[in-house]
Amino acid sequence: MDMKHLELSESEWLRIRDQIRTEHGDSMILLRDKMRRELGFTVRRHQEWRERAVPKRDVGHKTMYPVNIICLDFYDESAKSWFVLKYL
Repeated sequence: MDMKHLELSESEWLRIRDQIRTEHGDSMILLRDKMRRELGFTVRRHQEWRERAVPKRDVGHKTMYPVNIICLDFYDESAKSWFVLKYL
């Protein structure tokens, strides 16, 4: 099975999470199996290291910083489409 996912910023996910919590209750957010069964996705956190722009005097030196990303892993294309239409 090919797993499809969406990447969201922390602030995007917090807004959507609060909306899901209002519509479905706290248990939807707290129970991974319930979220997968009823909404068609699970949530995971991922951290990437990205390069920061450096001043010209520091050319040759890389400055990296961590970026937190929320990944929503979908288990079916229709659930992903529904999510995008409803929340994004």
